[in-house]
Amino acid sequence: MTASDNSSKPGRANVPALRRGMELLEFISRNPHGVELADMRESCGIPIASLTRLLSELASCGYVMKSGRGIYHLTSRAFQVGTRGMGMEALLAAARPVLMRLAAESEETAELVTLDGPALLWLDCVDSPRSIRLSARRGWRTLGVQFHGNGRAILSVLPDELVREVLRQQEEASELTADVRKALDDARTAGYAFDEGLRRPEVTRVASPLPSGSWISPLAVGVAGPRFRIEAGSIGRMGQMCIRASKELAGALGTDT
Repeated sequence: MTASDNSSKPGRANVPALRRGMELLEFISRNPHGVELADMRESCGIPIASLTRLLSELASCGYVMKSGRGIYHLTSRAFQVGTRGMGMEALLAAARPVLMRLAAESEETAELVTLDGPALLWLDCVDSPRSIRLSARRGWRTLGVQFHGNGRAILSVLPDELVREVLRQQEEASELTADVRKALDDARTAGYAFDEGLRRPEVTRVASPLPSGSWISPLAVGVAGPRFRIEAGSIGRMGQMCIRASKELAGALGTDT
Protein backbone atom coordinates (compact mmCIF):
# COMPACT_ATOMS: atom_id res chain seq x y z
CA MET A 1 0.00 0.00 0.00
CA THR A 2 1.44 3.39 -1.00
CA ALA A 3 1.26 6.53 1.14
CA SER A 4 -1.57 7.89 -0.98
CA ASP A 5 -3.61 4.70 -0.88
CA ASN A 6 -5.95 5.16 2.09
CA SER A 7 -8.96 3.24 0.85
CA SER A 8 -8.43 0.57 3.50
CA LYS A 9 -7.93 2.91 6.44
CA PRO A 10 -10.44 2.46 9.31
CA GLY A 11 -13.63 4.38 8.76
CA ARG A 12 -12.94 5.12 5.09
CA ALA A 13 -15.65 2.73 3.90
CA ASN A 14 -18.15 4.31 6.29
CA VAL A 15 -18.12 7.68 4.53
CA PRO A 16 -20.57 6.68 1.74
CA ALA A 17 -22.82 5.04 4.33
CA LEU A 18 -22.84 8.22 6.41
CA ARG A 19 -23.67 10.30 3.36
CA ARG A 20 -26.49 7.95 2.41
CA GLY A 21 -27.78 7.99 5.97
CA MET A 22 -27.96 11.79 5.94
CA GLU A 23 -29.73 11.71 2.58
CA LEU A 24 -32.27 9.31 4.04
CA LEU A 25 -32.92 11.57 7.03
CA GLU A 26 -33.40 14.56 4.75
CA PHE A 27 -35.77 12.62 2.50
CA ILE A 28 -37.88 11.38 5.43
CA SER A 29 -37.97 14.90 6.92
CA ARG A 30 -39.57 16.15 3.69
CA ASN A 31 -42.40 13.68 4.16
CA PRO A 32 -44.00 14.57 7.53
CA HIS A 33 -46.62 11.84 7.19
CA GLY A 34 -44.03 9.14 6.71
CA VAL A 35 -42.56 7.29 3.74
CA GLU A 36 -42.51 3.69 2.53
CA LEU A 37 -39.40 1.64 1.83
CA ALA A 38 -40.15 1.49 -1.90
CA ASP A 39 -40.38 5.27 -2.16
CA MET A 40 -37.03 5.70 -0.43
CA ARG A 41 -35.40 3.14 -2.70
CA GLU A 42 -36.74 4.87 -5.81
CA SER A 43 -35.99 8.44 -4.73
CA CYS A 44 -32.60 7.87 -3.08
CA GLY A 45 -31.30 5.19 -5.43
CA ILE A 46 -30.02 3.00 -2.64
CA PRO A 47 -30.03 -0.81 -3.08
CA ILE A 48 -32.66 -2.49 -0.92
CA ALA A 49 -30.14 -4.40 1.19
CA SER A 50 -28.13 -1.24 1.96
CA LEU A 51 -31.32 0.73 2.55
CA THR A 52 -32.63 -1.79 5.07
CA ARG A 53 -29.30 -1.83 6.89
CA LEU A 54 -29.13 1.98 7.04
CA LEU A 55 -32.68 2.26 8.35
CA SER A 56 -31.92 -0.34 10.99
CA GLU A 57 -28.88 1.66 12.14
CA LEU A 58 -30.87 4.93 12.21
CA ALA A 59 -33.61 3.22 14.20
CA SER A 60 -31.12 1.79 16.70
CA CYS A 61 -29.73 5.32 17.21
CA GLY A 62 -33.24 6.60 17.88
CA TYR A 63 -33.66 8.83 14.81
CA VAL A 64 -36.13 6.78 12.78
CA MET A 65 -39.11 4.64 13.71
CA LYS A 66 -41.23 2.22 11.69
CA SER A 67 -44.98 1.93 12.11
CA GLY A 68 -46.92 -1.29 11.91
CA ARG A 69 -47.93 -0.38 8.37
CA GLY A 70 -44.32 -0.23 7.19
CA ILE A 71 -44.18 3.57 7.17
CA TYR A 72 -40.98 5.23 8.35
CA HIS A 73 -41.01 8.49 10.36
CA LEU A 74 -38.49 10.72 12.07
CA THR A 75 -38.57 10.39 15.85
CA SER A 76 -38.78 13.16 18.43
CA ARG A 77 -35.02 12.76 18.95
CA ALA A 78 -34.43 13.70 15.32
CA PHE A 79 -36.63 16.77 15.79
CA GLN A 80 -34.63 17.68 18.89
CA VAL A 81 -31.34 17.51 17.00
CA GLY A 82 -32.86 19.62 14.23
CA THR A 83 -33.99 22.25 16.70
CA ARG A 84 -30.51 22.64 18.14
CA GLY A 85 -28.74 22.82 14.82
CA MET A 86 -31.06 24.75 12.54
CA GLY A 87 -29.62 28.24 13.02
CA MET A 88 -31.32 29.43 16.18
CA GLU A 89 -30.07 33.00 15.83
CA ALA A 90 -31.67 33.36 12.40
CA LEU A 91 -34.92 31.83 13.65
CA LEU A 92 -35.14 34.16 16.66
CA ALA A 93 -34.25 37.19 14.55
CA ALA A 94 -37.09 36.38 12.16
CA ALA A 95 -39.54 35.57 14.96
CA ARG A 96 -39.01 38.59 17.20
CA PRO A 97 -40.86 41.20 15.03
CA VAL A 98 -43.65 38.68 14.36
CA LEU A 99 -44.13 38.10 18.09
CA MET A 100 -44.04 41.82 18.82
CA ARG A 101 -46.81 42.48 16.29
CA LEU A 102 -48.86 39.56 17.60
CA ALA A 103 -48.56 40.78 21.19
CA ALA A 104 -49.58 44.29 20.16
CA GLU A 105 -52.54 43.11 18.08
CA SER A 106 -53.87 40.55 20.58
CA GLU A 107 -52.82 42.49 23.71
CA GLU A 108 -51.77 39.12 25.13
CA THR A 109 -48.40 37.45 25.62
CA ALA A 110 -47.02 36.07 22.33
CA GLU A 111 -44.99 32.85 22.32
CA LEU A 112 -42.81 30.81 19.96
CA VAL A 113 -42.68 27.17 21.02
CA THR A 114 -41.09 24.02 19.64
CA LEU A 115 -40.96 20.33 20.51
CA ASP A 116 -37.74 19.43 22.32
CA GLY A 117 -37.79 15.65 22.59
CA PRO A 118 -41.12 14.88 24.30
CA ALA A 119 -41.40 18.34 25.91
CA LEU A 120 -42.44 21.82 24.87
CA LEU A 121 -39.65 24.38 24.78
CA TRP A 122 -40.32 28.14 24.78
CA LEU A 123 -37.90 29.70 22.29
CA ASP A 124 -39.04 33.31 22.63
CA CYS A 125 -41.81 35.37 24.22
CA VAL A 126 -43.11 38.94 24.14
CA ASP A 127 -45.16 39.94 27.15
CA SER A 128 -48.63 41.42 26.90
CA PRO A 129 -48.80 45.22 27.19
CA ARG A 130 -51.58 44.87 29.79
CA SER A 131 -50.93 45.20 33.50
CA ILE A 132 -52.59 41.84 34.19
CA ARG A 133 -50.82 39.38 31.93
CA LEU A 134 -49.20 35.99 31.68
CA SER A 135 -45.42 36.27 31.88
CA ALA A 136 -43.64 33.57 29.89
CA ARG A 137 -39.89 33.13 29.72
CA ARG A 138 -37.47 31.91 27.09
CA GLY A 139 -36.07 28.46 27.84
CA TRP A 140 -39.06 27.23 29.83
CA ARG A 141 -39.55 23.51 29.21
CA THR A 142 -42.51 21.38 30.25
CA LEU A 143 -44.22 18.07 29.63
CA GLY A 144 -47.98 17.69 29.28
CA VAL A 145 -47.78 18.56 25.58
CA GLN A 146 -51.35 17.44 24.90
CA PHE A 147 -52.76 19.83 27.51
CA HIS A 148 -51.27 23.01 26.01
CA GLY A 149 -52.82 24.84 23.08
CA ASN A 150 -49.39 25.29 21.50
CA GLY A 151 -48.58 21.63 22.15
CA ARG A 152 -51.78 20.56 20.41
CA ALA A 153 -50.93 22.85 17.50
CA ILE A 154 -47.54 21.15 17.10
CA LEU A 155 -48.98 17.65 17.45
CA SER A 156 -51.57 18.44 14.77
CA VAL A 157 -48.87 18.56 12.06
CA LEU A 158 -47.16 15.33 13.13
CA PRO A 159 -48.08 11.83 11.91
CA ASP A 160 -50.02 9.64 14.33
CA GLU A 161 -47.04 7.36 15.02
CA LEU A 162 -44.91 10.27 16.19
CA VAL A 163 -47.80 11.71 18.21
CA ARG A 164 -48.10 8.36 20.00
CA GLU A 165 -44.37 8.33 20.70
CA VAL A 166 -44.50 11.82 22.23
CA LEU A 167 -47.55 10.95 24.35
CA ARG A 168 -45.88 7.81 25.71
CA GLN A 169 -43.04 9.98 27.08
CA GLN A 170 -45.20 12.40 29.07
CA GLU A 171 -45.29 12.62 32.88
CA GLU A 172 -48.04 10.02 32.83
CA ALA A 173 -47.71 7.84 29.74
CA SER A 174 -50.72 8.46 27.55
CA GLU A 175 -52.26 7.12 24.39
CA LEU A 176 -53.82 8.84 21.42
CA THR A 177 -57.29 8.91 22.99
CA ALA A 178 -60.50 9.91 21.24
CA ASP A 179 -60.46 13.27 23.02
CA VAL A 180 -56.90 14.07 21.97
CA ARG A 181 -57.54 12.88 18.42
CA LYS A 182 -60.60 15.14 18.17
CA ALA A 183 -58.62 18.12 19.45
CA LEU A 184 -55.93 17.49 16.82
CA ASP A 185 -58.49 16.97 14.04
CA ASP A 186 -60.19 20.23 15.03
CA ALA A 187 -56.82 21.98 14.97
CA ARG A 188 -56.07 20.65 11.49
CA THR A 189 -59.42 21.93 10.26
CA ALA A 190 -59.28 25.34 11.93
CA GLY A 191 -55.55 25.96 11.53
CA TYR A 192 -55.09 26.61 15.24
CA ALA A 193 -55.46 24.82 18.58
CA PHE A 194 -56.32 25.99 22.07
CA ASP A 195 -56.78 24.93 25.64
CA GLU A 196 -58.92 26.56 28.29
CA GLY A 197 -57.32 25.91 31.63
CA LEU A 198 -56.31 22.31 30.97
CA ARG A 199 -52.79 22.78 32.32
CA ARG A 200 -53.29 25.90 34.42
CA PRO A 201 -56.91 26.64 35.40
CA GLU A 202 -56.52 30.39 35.05
CA VAL A 203 -54.77 30.40 31.63
CA THR A 204 -55.96 30.05 28.04
CA ARG A 205 -53.53 29.39 25.20
CA VAL A 206 -54.22 29.63 21.46
CA ALA A 207 -51.59 28.71 18.85
CA SER A 208 -51.08 27.96 15.17
CA PRO A 209 -48.37 25.64 13.83
CA LEU A 210 -45.98 26.65 11.11
CA PRO A 211 -46.84 24.88 7.85
CA SER A 212 -45.25 21.46 7.62
CA GLY A 213 -42.94 20.44 4.81
CA SER A 214 -39.22 21.07 4.63
CA TRP A 215 -39.03 22.51 8.16
CA ILE A 216 -37.46 19.80 10.28
CA SER A 217 -38.44 21.11 13.72
CA PRO A 218 -42.14 21.67 14.47
CA LEU A 219 -42.93 25.18 15.65
CA ALA A 220 -46.05 26.99 16.85
CA VAL A 221 -46.78 30.68 17.29
CA GLY A 222 -49.42 31.54 19.85
CA VAL A 223 -50.84 33.77 22.54
CA ALA A 224 -51.44 33.16 26.22
CA GLY A 225 -53.49 35.10 28.72
CA PRO A 226 -55.96 34.95 31.59
CA ARG A 227 -59.13 32.96 30.99
CA PHE A 228 -61.34 35.83 32.09
CA ARG A 229 -60.06 37.78 29.06
CA ILE A 230 -59.59 35.04 26.44
CA GLU A 231 -63.08 33.62 26.60
CA ALA A 232 -64.84 31.20 24.26
CA GLY A 233 -66.14 34.05 22.13
CA SER A 234 -62.68 35.47 21.46
CA ILE A 235 -60.76 32.23 20.83
CA GLY A 236 -61.60 32.21 17.12
CA ARG A 237 -60.40 35.79 16.70
CA MET A 238 -57.18 34.98 18.52
CA GLY A 239 -56.78 31.87 16.39
CA GLN A 240 -56.91 33.91 13.20
CA MET A 241 -54.24 36.26 14.55
CA CYS A 242 -52.03 33.26 15.31
CA ILE A 243 -52.57 31.82 11.83
CA ARG A 244 -51.47 35.08 10.24
CA ALA A 245 -48.43 35.24 12.52
CA SER A 246 -47.36 31.65 11.80
CA LYS A 247 -47.68 32.23 8.05
CA GLU A 248 -45.69 35.45 8.34
CA LEU A 249 -42.90 33.66 10.20
CA ALA A 250 -42.93 30.73 7.77
CA GLY A 251 -42.62 33.19 4.89
CA ALA A 252 -39.71 34.98 6.57
CA LEU A 253 -37.97 31.62 6.99
CA GLY A 254 -38.65 30.62 3.40
CA THR A 255 -40.76 27.63 4.47
CA ASP A 256 -44.27 28.82 3.63
CA THR A 257 -46.34 26.15 1.85
